[in-house]
Amino acid sequence: MVFYVFGGLGVVWFIPWLFLVYDTPQQHPRISKEERDYIQTSIGTVPTKKALATPWKELLLSPGLWACAVMYMGIGWTFFTLLTGLPTYMKHVLHFNIKTSIGPAVTLLLITVIGCNPVWIIVLLAINGLCMGTQYTGNSMNLIALAPNFAGTTYGLCNTFSSSVGILAPYVTGFLTKNNV
Repeated sequence: MVFYVFGGLGVVWFIPWLFLVYDTPQQHPRISKEERDYIQTSIGTVPTKKALATPWKELLLSPGLWACAVMYMGIGWTFFTLLTGLPTYMKHVLHFNIKTSIGPAVTLLLITVIGCNPVWIIVLLAINGLCMGTQYTGNSMNLIALAPNFAGTTYGLCNTFSSSVGILAPYVTGFLTKNNV
């Protein structure tokens, strides 16, 4: 159900965005001349940049990019392990009704020390979610600092590595927890 809710919210958000957001003030059909002039004088005109060829060889040989890719793989492993294993853990180990529970590495380690105290585990998982959410800002800044003109390309590469572990993480979780549920 969570996928339908957030997917539906994305569609609901996208529809007004489609009609209200434009690339430049000149393209907006409902902006007044005074507002358009004010925006242009405030920020000036942004020159159109020439498209740069992607330096694939330099990017793929960059140790910084590989470090970011490994970092994204770790983040992806944690995310996909929680995404696929947490509902089963909460239902069978903590005996929580999965429909009534609330949604990085330190909190997961602390959970092993806490034992089966459902309140503290939920608190630590909530803190885990907050930490995972805040880390994306730092991760994205690394890629911008690494190659500002190709941040989108480097993000795509790193996110591919992150998503690739999403295939492996559920199998490893299943193997490690086989017959324990």
